[in-house]
Amino acid sequence: MPCHLSLFLRLTAVSAATAAAAMTGDSCLLAKPRGISLAAPGQFKERPDLAKTSVSLIETLRSVRGNWTGLMDFRFDPDTLEVLQTSDYGAAASASASSPWTVYFSSSGNEVGEKRSERLQERCQKEGLKCIQLSADNGSKNQALASEFLMGLSLSEKSDDDAAIFAEDDTIFINNFGEELRRSLEELPEGWQVFWLCPGFLHSRKVVRPLGQAFQLLPQGDLSEARKSQGGRVYLDWPMGTYGEARKGVLAGSPATGVIKKNARPLFKKAIEEALAKGEDTLPDDVFFRDLGMQHQSEHFVAAEPQLCIEERSVEGFPKGA
Repeated sequence: MPCHLSLFLRLTAVSAATAAAAMTGDSCLLAKPRGISLAAPGQFKERPDLAKTSVSLIETLRSVRGNWTGLMDFRFDPDTLEVLQTSDYGAAASASASSPWTVYFSSSGNEVGEKRSERLQERCQKEGLKCIQLSADNGSKNQALASEFLMGLSLSEKSDDDAAIFAEDDTIFINNFGEELRRSLEELPEGWQVFWLCPGFLHSRKVVRPLGQAFQLLPQGDLSEARKSQGGRVYLDWPMGTYGEARKGVLAGSPATGVIKKNARPLFKKAIEEALAKGEDTLPDDVFFRDLGMQHQSEHFVAAEPQLCIEERSVEGFPKGA
């Protein structure tokens, strides 16, 4: 049975010692600082503490390989990218999900983030997704989101995936997500590198609708002319609004959720590091993702009809602010 230890990283007042999972053959080995609880009650059976005080990111990454779906949670130190704490919400994948998409989720470590984690666990399992949730607590919201995205890039660089999905924890994917995504990807031009799945401007993220209607293209304002693919599922030009921030180009979020190919990840890593260098003045991630899209319009694209995901807040029945 494949090792599928879920890694949940939260910034705490823990020393430099790390909690991580390493794999030896087909078995899982858990290493953690003494006295640190690694998961919600019942998630781990008791294991003896190990004397190990530090496990590298590379060793941690061994645990994310294998065929599983569901949710892994990583909590990490954004300054050092050290793994601090882990939790397991994964399960062995079915035979029909032999190559699940890997999704790197940004998430706050507060009470709201915990509630979203519970819903994510069910959502990822239902859609057959291999989800890794990343949490960092220090700095402003913009700094945390950028740090979490950067951690996702660092993890993905060590994987064999040619492309991965980067998302926020309040993302709801369209039903039959894998098939819908496949159909949209088929309409992208050859040589594409980035595909944003659901910019908030394009589905009027502040308009609450029933789930069955929430993924329709419904811009919150007028759009300038932008070419679409023959099937209408992809914008071939980056869409631009006629007022406000959208006049510079529609923002990539919210939620800022997209498919990024391996070759594009150094570009994103550089942009995020430059954004984080501004400290408390770090811009929202969907702003500099939009700016990258406008600069690389032959490689960066946006979903049209349908939108492949939405924010929880846009759907009737979801608790607000939770």
